[in-house]
Amino acid sequence: MVARFHVTEVELAQKQKHGKSAFDNYLDLAVANLQGAPHRGVQAIRKVESDQKVYKVTDAGLAILKTSRSALTLKDLARNL
Repeated sequence: MVARFHVTEVELAQKQKHGKSAFDNYLDLAVANLQGAPHRGVQAIRKVESDQKVYKVTDAGLAILKTSRSALTLKDLARNL
């Protein structure tokens, strides 16, 4: 995943107060928002029951993708489709 997002070694070395890398923290926040947290927005993804490390795009997530956006914002996830 790091290579896919072109994250540099310097960026990976950036740590937060609790010791976790800033990249990992941002990734966790993105996943949480895509799952509908923290404000109960659109659940664009959900965990696959058979493998808790795998996510599936929901129907609501597909509807967002069909709007031909070049970027996805928190505002997109906060509104009800």
